[in-house]
Formats: sequence, structure tokens, C-alpha cells
Amino acid sequence: MLHYVIFRDSRIAILLAVLLAVLSILFLGNGEAKDQQHWAYAPLKRPLVPTLKTASTPENPIDSFVLAKLEEAGLSPSPEAPPRVLLRRLYLDLTGLLPSPKELDSFEVAFQTNPEQARNAVIDQLLASPHFGERWGRHWLDLARYADSDGYLGDTERPWAWRYRDWVVDAVNRDQPYDQFTIEQLAGDLLPHPTPAQLIATGFNRNGLRNTEAGVDLELSRTQEVVDRVNASSTVWFALTVACAECHDHKHDAISQKEFYQLYAFFNNTEILDVDSPFPEEAAEHKAALRAWEKVVSPLEKSLLAYESHHLTDRRVAWEAKLRQVQTDEHWRNLTPTKVLSSAKDDVEIRSDDSIFVTGRGKVDPDTATYTVESMVPTATRLTGIRLEAIGAFGVGRDLGYGAGRGPEGEFVLSQFSATLEIEAEKPRSLVIREIQVDAESETPSNALLDPKTVDGWRVATRTQQSHYAVLTLADAVDVPAGARLVFTLAHKKGGKKTLRHFRLAMTSDKNPTISSDIPDAVREALALAPTARSAEQERLITRFHQVTDPEWQQLRRGFEEQLAKRPRAPETKAQSLVERSTDRRDSFVHERGDYTRKGERVYPAPLSVLHPFHPRKNSGEPDRLDLAHWIVDPANPLTPRVAVNQIWQHLFGHGLVDTSDDFGVVGTPPTHPELLDWLATEFHDNGWSRKALIRKIVQSATYRQSSAIPASYAVRGLSAPANDLLWRQNSFRVDAEEVRDIHLAASGLLSQKMGGPSIRPPLPEFVTEVGRSVKWPVSEGEDRYRRGLYIFLKRTIPYPSLNIFDAPGAETACSRREYSNSPMQALTLLNDPVFFECAQHLGEKLAEQYGEETEAAITELYQRCLGRSPDAAELDTLITAYDDLRKQADHRSALVVTSRIVMNLDEFISRD
Repeated sequence: MLHYVIFRDSRIAILLAVLLAVLSILFLGNGEAKDQQHWAYAPLKRPLVPTLKTASTPENPIDSFVLAKLEEAGLSPSPEAPPRVLLRRLYLDLTGLLPSPKELDSFEVAFQTNPEQARNAVIDQLLASPHFGERWGRHWLDLARYADSDGYLGDTERPWAWRYRDWVVDAVNRDQPYDQFTIEQLAGDLLPHPTPAQLIATGFNRNGLRNTEAGVDLELSRTQEVVDRVNASSTVWFALTVACAECHDHKHDAISQKEFYQLYAFFNNTEILDVDSPFPEEAAEHKAALRAWEKVVSPLEKSLLAYESHHLTDRRVAWEAKLRQVQTDEHWRNLTPTKVLSSAKDDVEIRSDDSIFVTGRGKVDPDTATYTVESMVPTATRLTGIRLEAIGAFGVGRDLGYGAGRGPEGEFVLSQFSATLEIEAEKPRSLVIREIQVDAESETPSNALLDPKTVDGWRVATRTQQSHYAVLTLADAVDVPAGARLVFTLAHKKGGKKTLRHFRLAMTSDKNPTISSDIPDAVREALALAPTARSAEQERLITRFHQVTDPEWQQLRRGFEEQLAKRPRAPETKAQSLVERSTDRRDSFVHERGDYTRKGERVYPAPLSVLHPFHPRKNSGEPDRLDLAHWIVDPANPLTPRVAVNQIWQHLFGHGLVDTSDDFGVVGTPPTHPELLDWLATEFHDNGWSRKALIRKIVQSATYRQSSAIPASYAVRGLSAPANDLLWRQNSFRVDAEEVRDIHLAASGLLSQKMGGPSIRPPLPEFVTEVGRSVKWPVSEGEDRYRRGLYIFLKRTIPYPSLNIFDAPGAETACSRREYSNSPMQALTLLNDPVFFECAQHLGEKLAEQYGEETEAAITELYQRCLGRSPDAAELDTLITAYDDLRKQADHRSALVVTSRIVMNLDEFISRD
């Protein structure tokens, strides 16, 4: 009722707000002087291991810190978990998978002989397992807000996002030191000579949401991406709610709005980039293919060069003499284009030789296109004909050249050609074409160009790297005054991207325009000069024209180019990365009230002042992300190691030593064991930032090995068990969403061990993907559909349902801890989701095949596979009774399938004790 009254009466709401502000100042403080004493910002010092009141001192310092707290509270630690429970716990915590019955038996035997040796051997084995990287890489991907799509309404897929996911798994498996792990993700592109792997690592900055919808405010979208990078980095490495300072100074922590935008400035001059990043095996395979290709193409190249150097040169004198004899008096004058448009919005280049070169926008050629070309006639002339020259170009050396058209083989089909004369103060008049002549390479009658209904027309599909001509003779000569405009329309209707690529228009006043010898005007002009009077360019033109008219050279060149076209393509594998902008650098400003359009004070890159001093690299200009990354992992920084070890502890106990693992600030929960937290942080740093070494130390402790069971004495005495903040026992909790699916697949024998590669799409009901618009979900086939949940395609607008139901986080923001809910929907999912039913079916059929009618043995094996133990007498009796009831309605195999479903639906199966 109070809540209702407050919001109904604005005056009370205002008074309450003022009261809360005053209380905040009184109890939390409002200045840096107060916050600088906050435990999380205090310098990190290695605390002394406490001395216990008991006679014995634990070998593992972790236990000394925990037992000291328990002694103060008058509590006793729990006994060690039974060997099978401990082994199952280690497997789930370190790899996210289950031990096999054989591994359980072997461990139990070894444990009876030498417990410590048995435990350490298993710990080393699991830390060395490639599945360790999959398990702990998944934890990091939560922090990195990893997904396979952009988000928002468009939610465009990111085809190379998985390269970052695989990098994380690999980095965790090879135990990359945490400081280098940090530097490469924040600023891998700024390292000297960055490797492909370091550029992939910088994909951390690319994982956030990206709005690709039409009509989006591009600067607003970019600004939101930069803000996301600031917030994600702050959550991951500082565990501070820096995001609260985007619009105003932080209400509780010593973080000003100016400092938020100083952090923002580190990321404000970045550009996204997809970098070539082939796998080593791809690069090796490509290199071998290039060597094989070179063995074929080199002899052809030598033959062509030898022919050009000797035979072709010897024949040129005779060729020139013969060519002069066939020259005519025909005169063609190039038309200089003043305006060229393409209906397909192609990129159009008007070159200095009056030719027109067309390329598809974004290098994508259109299926059809109509060109409109305007030319100004500079001097009065009499017009009798128009020549259209389609220009191809043989390559030089290993250059493949290009065809006159944009078809797959350089071909083109021009469907329609028309011309209009526009004279000032007169009505435009269409020029009537009487006759069309084309060269011998044309495959269709050229007169089709005059039929507005045809999609065919002038088509050239052979020798496309030479020039080809169409001469259009007018029905009547036309007098064209100076300054008049000629407008030409060239329509391509055939489809198949067979449009003209390179062409030129010319006009003539000759009485009978003809193609004659098909000699380009520039070549004619050069041939008319004495050899000594020709420029180098004119000599080059004559040489090239001589080559393309020589049949033997053409044959050699075509054979050479056929092999050039077979050059092995470089791997197309890429990775999404981010690089620093080198030109047109952006200035950074405080955004007043968080509005990017309201620029306040200008700011420069700088980290949080509440922490240790900042020492950017000398002579590097303005501080950059690499300076920020080095500051984050600076030995003087107390926050980064505390945050990191708390995250690790959290995944091994269900709760961190600081419960609010995403908020180490003033209003966050203080650590239950502050000295232990600092001891772990110094241990982490002093051991070379080794994640595996720290995890080994923790799981070897007696604290970790405790049973999670609540002693029966509490229930007998009618007492409630005390809270476990002081770690008097282990915690029992449900496995993560991905592991719910993984352990079903593992227990059934369906799980694929395949690692890495593109994300998979397990089966989904069709209605799931029909959200606003139809979304393609091509179901993975073969073993891919049984791969681990880590590899499921994470589409932000359509999260995989079972992951969502079992509390997998969204990928909108960095997530440092998952919530654990318990809902009827989870039970229904385990019963009805096709993958869980398939696992039970496969396991039941396998047990029926292995044990036949030995039902008791089959049920015992079922328990060992799923729960890591044998059933007790009551459980065995219950399941055999259930099996007997099922046998009255179904065969032996089906009855065992349903029995498997019963066990797989137990809470114990999806719990880590």
C-alpha cells in the first residue's frame, strides 16, 4: 500500500527522493575521500596465512583462511564428499561432462590406496583435457556477450563470430596468462605486428549489439557500440557499475561522468574490420596447391614470353606494312560523354580516352541494366552513323585482363540501342537507324537491337577480351549544330549479368559508314606516324594491337590465361576484429545527460582516478587501448586480480567470495573472506596469471572437497542449517543450461567430441523461428546435431529455447553470474524436448541390447551413467516395479526407454553436488 501511495502522490515521491539522497550521503559518502578507503580499491597485499587454534595446520592455505572463520563462528567443516561424488563434481566443474562408470570404478579403487595421489592425477587429467577449455571458455563468453548475430530487428548473422569463440577455448586450454589474455582482447590490433590470433582476440570488442536496420541513425548506433565497449570492459575487469556514470556522476562510487567519457575516448576512434584469418591447415593446403599450380603455369608463361620476344617482333614490320595497305579513308570521331547513368546504380567511370567503364556498386554486378549516355557535340557536323565499340583487354603478364561484358566469361548481350538528338529550343528527335553492321564474332542478328520487344540483340560470347564493333547507319543524314546533345540508351534485358563493362561511342559523317578493318582510332593515329615520331604510349598501343590480331599469340595467351584462371583461391576464412582509426580522428566529449548530440567538455583518454596511477607508453601520442590494457593488468592494480579470482571461485562454489561478482563498488556485497580473496589474488598474479594453477590450488583444498549434504543431526534436532557464507560445506546447484543438454548426450552415448568450427543448429520446431519474420534455421546433420551446447548458434532474437529455459543469459550485456531458477517449465522441457527424449531412447535401447532381460543390471548401469552411483535398495525396488508395470503395456526395449526417462528426469541428474 505504501508503494501505491508514493506513486499516486508526487509530493510524497519528491520528499522520499530527497530523504534517500540525504541518507545516501550520510551512510555511503559522496566523495572520493570516502571511496578511496573502500576495500576493493585498497592496494593489494599478500596477507599472512592465519594460525588456527587446533593443533594441526592444513597444507592448503585456502583451508586455513576458511577454518579460521569457522572457528570464530563456532562451526565445524563438513566431511569430505565420497569418492564418486567428488569425481563427478570435478568432472562437471572442470569439463562440464560426466565421468564414465569405468572411470568412477577406477578412481574409487585408486582412492582407497592413496587418496591424494588419486585426486591429483584426476585433477591434472581434467585440466589437460581439451574439454576444460570448452567449459571455462563458456564462462568467459558470458562476460564477452558473445553471440552469432547482431541483435535488434534485423539480427543479421555474423558468419565469423565463432572464430572468437574458438580463440577463447584455445587460449583457456593453453593456459594463456590472464594479463596477455586481457591485452590481446582489448588491444590485440595495437600490438607490434599482430598475429591473426591476436586480431581474432580483439573480436571481444565486436561482440556487442549492432543495429543494421534500414534508416538507423548511424552516429547514434556507433555511439551505443562505443558505450557498450566501455560498459563491458568495466564489468569484466573492474566489476564496477561504470555504466551508471553515462548520464551523470555515479551516485555511490567515485566515478564521475567525465571519467566515463575519458574511458569512452579509448574506444572512440575504432573501426570494425573483418580480417583474413585462415586456419594453419588451410594456409598449408593453399601453399601446396600454389606450388602445384606454379609447375603448370610457369612453362606456359615462358613459352608466351619467348614468342613475344622473338617471333612476334620479327613479324611486326611485315604486319605494319600490310596494315597500311588496308586502311580506308573512313573517319570516326569519339564522342566525349558528359553524363552517364545506370538504372542499376552502377559505379560509372568516364575515362580520358572517352570510354566508359562500369562496375557494380559494392563490386556486385546487376542482373540487367539500362545505360543512358549524354554527349555534347562541340562543332557543327553532319551525322551519318554511330559506332559502338565494346572494349575488351587482354592481360599483361599474369594479369587476366577483362572481357568487354560482365558475363561469367566476359560476354555481353545488348538488347536495345536508341539515339536522340536534342537541339536547344527544339523538340528532341529520335534518330532513325536504317542498318546495323556488327563484326564477325556476333552470334545473333544485330537488327534485333531495333526491336523494343526483344531481350536478345547484339551478343558477343567469344574473344571477349578483344574490341568488338557495331556500326549503326542512319536512314537520313542529320545536320547537327554545335552545342547540340546526343542521348543514347543502351538496354540490357537478357539477364545473367551480361551487361557491357567497357565501351565507347563515336560518330562519322562518311556517306557509307562501315566497320572496315576494326582498327581503333588511337592505333590508326599511331600507325600514321613514322616509328621515330611515336610516343612510348603509341608504341605500346601498336604492340598490344599487333598481339591481339596475331592468331598464334592469341592461342598461346588463351592457354596461359586458362591456367591463370585456375589459380588456387586463397582461403576465404575471416575473423571479426576491430582496429584503430589512423586518419580523421574523432574528438571526444562529455555527452550531456547521455545525449550524444549535446556535446559538453572535451575529454581525452584516461582511466579511473580512484585506482592506481596511469603511465601510458612514451612517444605514443594520445593514450590508446593498449595503454589502457597495460594499466588494467598493472601489478599495482588491486581490482583486476580480485575480480578475476572471484569469478573463478564463483564457478567452483556456486557463489563468489564477493556475492555481487558484477559490483565491487560501495553498494556491492563485501567479501565474506577478504584475506582469502587477497591471498588468492596475489597467488594468481605471482604464479604468472595462470588460471589452471589457481583452479588446481582451489580444487585440491579440503574446503572444495567437502560434502554438500546437510548433516542429519540438524533435522533430528529440528534445527535449520546455518547459511553457508562461511563455507562449512560445499554447495549443491544445478548445472548450467548448456551442461543440462551435454550430460544428457554424454550419458546416452550420443555426445560428439568434435571441437571448434561454425556454430551448429540442433532441431527446432518451425514455430520457434517465426518471430515477426521467417528466419532460416537449417538443422545440422550427422554428429553436428549432437555437439556440445557451447557450439549452438546463438541468435539474439531467437535464443535456443532449452538454453533460455535453464537460465542461459542473453548476450546484450556482459554477464558475470548466471541466475538459477526452478520452474515447472524446466521439468516440462526435460520431459518433452526432442533432444532429451532422443537421449533417453538411445540409452534405453543400448541398455536393452547390452543386458538383455537382466533388468537389475541395466538399471544399475543406468544409475552409474547418469548419477555416478548405484541405486540403493529402495530406489532399485521402485524402478523394477515401474519397469514391470511398463512391461504389461510395452516390450522390454520400450520399457527400458521409459525407465531411462525417469532417471534422466531426476533433479539429482542435472545437479552438481
